[in-house]
Amino acid sequence: MPALNQFDYFTDIEETFIKRRGKHLMIGPLDWALIESWQQRGIPLRIVLRAIDEVFDSIEQRAESTMNVRSLKYCSDAVERIFSEWSSAQVGKTTGAAQPDAVEDEVERREHIERRLRDLERVSEELPQVLRGEIQRIIRKLAGLVVNPERPGLAKALDELEASLNTVIISNRKLLSTPETEKAVSSAIKRHRLSGDSAADAIDRLFCREVRKNYGIPRLSLYEL
Repeated sequence: MPALNQFDYFTDIEETFIKRRGKHLMIGPLDWALIESWQQRGIPLRIVLRAIDEVFDSIEQRAESTMNVRSLKYCSDAVERIFSEWSSAQVGKTTGAAQPDAVEDEVERREHIERRLRDLERVSEELPQVLRGEIQRIIRKLAGLVVNPERPGLAKALDELEASLNTVIISNRKLLSTPETEKAVSSAIKRHRLSGDSAADAIDRLFCREVRKNYGIPRLSLYEL
């Protein structure tokens, strides 16, 4: 499975919005259409999540802290502004001599890998045996990647580690499954009205998401940067 697909993009935004809104009410069809338009335009997931956090942080700091935000559309202006700023920052990036933006990107990538290393090292000893070996292998791989965060194919390498871990989780579903995990997966499938091949793929993705959440295993991909 790819590390991030349309389903991941949609559900990450939905979960973040619901969490910040503070009410467990599902988003509606218009909000789903808005998310789809963001993805089709290539707006990175991290831009949308940052915009949601910024909007709710601002609400909490003002007298409107009790206002009821019913729609994701309330965050659309922040998404557009942050995306515009990000897009402008990408213009003029070149290969060759190190530019300020290129140096910043390298620092961000190194810090991203270092954070993931610390997170995995913290949880590795508490993991079930079926996951511990794979996590330790990933830790060794990340330790090698952190010394050269600008190496060609870094994003692909991280995606492959992500996919490998998900494969291990899925192949050990009977050992890792809990009633709470299965309930969360079933609820999400019903909520999104998935069926057929799309449901089968989503079940695997949701199961991996829930297992990783239970054990504090972070995502590795660069999409969060």
